[in-house]
Amino acid sequence: MLLEFATEKNIHLICDEIYAGSVYDSPNFTSIAKVLESGEFDKSRVHIIYGTSKDLCLPGFRVGVIYSYNDKVLKAAQKMSRFCSVSSQTQHLLINMLSDAQFIQQYLSENQRRLRETSLVLTEGLKEAGIKYVKSNAGLYCWVEMGNLMPSYNEKGELNLWDKLLNEAKINVTPGSACYCIEPGWFRICFSSLSCQDMTVALRRIQEFSKRCKRSL
Repeated sequence: MLLEFATEKNIHLICDEIYAGSVYDSPNFTSIAKVLESGEFDKSRVHIIYGTSKDLCLPGFRVGVIYSYNDKVLKAAQKMSRFCSVSSQTQHLLINMLSDAQFIQQYLSENQRRLRETSLVLTEGLKEAGIKYVKSNAGLYCWVEMGNLMPSYNEKGELNLWDKLLNEAKINVTPGSACYCIEPGWFRICFSSLSCQDMTVALRRIQEFSKRCKRSL
């Protein structure tokens, strides 16, 4: 559908597949590259970008990839890469790691299992606390709606709630305004770095904090 739209409008399609290996629930991930093989589309207008920061948990490596069928785009990217080249040591490490197909497969499978397990613990705890969230099947974060805990329904109220979560409940989340969300009250919770045991502790703090807020409103 996206490819047909891009073709109709005569525009390029850039697909960010950085969470391709972090899909932990259905539907499964299908790369746009596979879709291109199944139909008559102008491949020169489709460009795939990827990085090692999410699936491989290597944000400090600062490594990104452009996969394109367009020679002009690739030549431009090659010239730009001179200003942000990847060190030879990093390249050597990545080559050795990615060449081990068995390790990569085992790693991604285990990572997906852990993401699914921790996500389930988080969402079940949010349900118990009466906190709404957006259901997801991939990624490292959960998008949570806590506008009913804010004293004022605006960005100031959102930042005030974020400050209380951090300093009173000892829970660090990302306010939606920091993610350019135009609707106040949304927060991003990163669950990928916590064990299920740690997540249970965090949820207990959130639930207790939520009760105190509701009593004071």
